[in-house]
Amino acid sequence: MATTVLDSRPEERWLAVRSPAALATLFMVLAALAIRLWLMPPLANQPQYDEPAYMIDGLLMLESATPGDKFAPGAVTVWPGFVYGALTSLSYLVNPTEEIAKQPAVFKPLYAIDRALFDAYADYSALRVVVMGTVLLTTLFGVFMACRLGAYRAGWPGAVLCGGLMAFTPVIALLSVEARPYAAAWSLGLAAVAFAAILSGRWRWIAAGLCFGLAVASRIELVLIAPLVAWEFWLRPEKPMPLRALLRAAGISIVTFLLAAPWYITHLIGNIRKILTVSYEPTMQDNGGLASGLLDLLWSEGLLAVAVVVLIGLALRPGRERILAAAGGLFIVAVLLAFGGGGLAKYNGAAWISIIAFAPYALASLQERFSGRVTASVAGLAAVLLVLPAAAQTVHQGLAFRAGWVEPKVVEWLAKNVPAGTTVFSYPRQIRAIPPTAESAERSWLEVADPNAWREKLRKRLKQTGLTMERLPGALSLDQMYQRLGPARRSFFLAAPYWGDQPRYDVRIRGYVYRPNTKLATVVEEFLETGGVLVHHGEPVTDLGEPAAAWLAKNGTGMFVYLRPVGGS
Repeated sequence: MATTVLDSRPEERWLAVRSPAALATLFMVLAALAIRLWLMPPLANQPQYDEPAYMIDGLLMLESATPGDKFAPGAVTVWPGFVYGALTSLSYLVNPTEEIAKQPAVFKPLYAIDRALFDAYADYSALRVVVMGTVLLTTLFGVFMACRLGAYRAGWPGAVLCGGLMAFTPVIALLSVEARPYAAAWSLGLAAVAFAAILSGRWRWIAAGLCFGLAVASRIELVLIAPLVAWEFWLRPEKPMPLRALLRAAGISIVTFLLAAPWYITHLIGNIRKILTVSYEPTMQDNGGLASGLLDLLWSEGLLAVAVVVLIGLALRPGRERILAAAGGLFIVAVLLAFGGGGLAKYNGAAWISIIAFAPYALASLQERFSGRVTASVAGLAAVLLVLPAAAQTVHQGLAFRAGWVEPKVVEWLAKNVPAGTTVFSYPRQIRAIPPTAESAERSWLEVADPNAWREKLRKRLKQTGLTMERLPGALSLDQMYQRLGPARRSFFLAAPYWGDQPRYDVRIRGYVYRPNTKLATVVEEFLETGGVLVHHGEPVTDLGEPAAAWLAKNGTGMFVYLRPVGGS
């Protein structure tokens, strides 16, 4: 009869499968790196909708401002950006420009930070590398810890199953190559569960507490995996009592969270407001039915068979583990239902962590139940077959993702073909900013920073939700604007006189935080009235005829530049 989890010590379990598990771990980490490098987009490629906002939160911290996505809280992406900005500022202090060198000593740091922020906002490329690189490395750590957890649970087949799912689940793999905190936070959450499972003594609650605190400080919804971490302590109790170890781990987690995301408590009410607003927004919950939404989600992520095996495996746990196993199954169901199949369900990290963490535990149950027929080789083959759907979906979705890649050279083309001062309609997410005139940059900043901008924002939200108010209350009006003010700092700093001899344009930014939800037809109408240049990303605008320049992706989308005489046509 195979040894049950409760009867084995973590160290013995790992050593017993050291060589095969180590090889499986090495293979899975290298495979995870390979698939992520294949998915890594070009630096100039259009980032995701809110990716720039997460990237620049660290720059906001550098100037002692509140991160725009403070509710996230995004610590795993905030601090790399902060360190990048701080080191760039330091480089300007060590090797100052002529302007910085002639300043009094007390003002030099201010000028150095100003120049560093300008450089970062003018071209996101280096910042994107730093933040994306941090996310990528953290996810590889998550794959490694998943392999360790799987090997502890079910030998090398468990390492293949748990590590493979962490490496190849599509949502994790694709988010691993973005400058957003999701995949990194999930990896830290999985590491917290793994440390709680495989370590002993004080390092068990220290490591689990540190990783859990960092995970929640990166994505607040990962507080939902607290029962999963506690489950591991109760599954294998040590002296002193599990409750004492849990309290110690909780204390470490709280301290870690407060150190990693100190802004969260100072903006607690606003953060709660934002979480509730996003979580229960009607557009996020419209999923055509909870059951169908969940099935579609599990199918698209290649985890439907894994979820079924997990629930069966938990139901087969022997004796005294049965109650804990049932609790684990109920927890998986609960976190799935918490988000349902709506617009936010794909980002339900607690569900993915739960399924992946329980997968080798369920595999061990099946091995123990059918010990005479399920050899290590058979279990390993089963693990590979369970991982294959996720890997296939990752390749399928990755091909679609790569088909949309484009590396535009808009700034260079404008400099050669369009006179300085021309009106240019653009969008706010270009990696390399179109140099704006000081006047147009200030105008863009004031669109968001205007003292009454919160009123317009609230009116639009009321219109979208169909709700009404007798009057617009001013409470939390500043908090409502943080998420817009953060990205708009780019316009604020691009007004600075650091462009040298580059031509600067009357840039009019449309979309995202600048006149959000502005339809393309409205922008085209404005462009036709004033003339100038329209820079558009997406499908070609057929009504405007042939573009003056275009950079096409394989799927037919791309970056298009349209010209019209100034004054309209």
